[in-house]
Amino acid sequence: MNNFYAEPDEALKHAYDIGITAMTIFGTELEKRKLKDYKEYVGQYGIEIYGIVQGTALSDPDASVRSSEINNVKKVIDEAAVHDVKNIMVAPSIKSSGEVSQVRCLKNKMFICDTIVEGLSEIAEYAKGTGVTITLENFSSPKL
Repeated sequence: MNNFYAEPDEALKHAYDIGITAMTIFGTELEKRKLKDYKEYVGQYGIEIYGIVQGTALSDPDASVRSSEINNVKKVIDEAAVHDVKNIMVAPSIKSSGEVSQVRCLKNKMFICDTIVEGLSEIAEYAKGTGVTITLENFSSPKL
């Protein structure tokens, strides 16, 4: 939803009225509402959830942070598969768990590329056979 509308209901009604029948949501929305409930909510306006944008810290120098991020995406894949959402757009942003590691990470672009490819490969492998397509969304990291 955008800031032009005070209420999500108003935005959804307007979206449908102008011909929008599908939408993507951010994975952070799933922290507020279960995917099943979200689908029912937007479905009452004739709108389908096409995909989920899931931001990740796949370039974090800390392997435990990267692992946690990958596990979060896997949970979203599982939810999407159960509720017939066909697309997850993974946004592997250049963010990290601390200022110092952020600077170190940005100086080592090969590290960034390697860890992102490694993480995306694991995510894609996990999604095989689920009916969920994984795509790359790079809006959050123009430097990649």
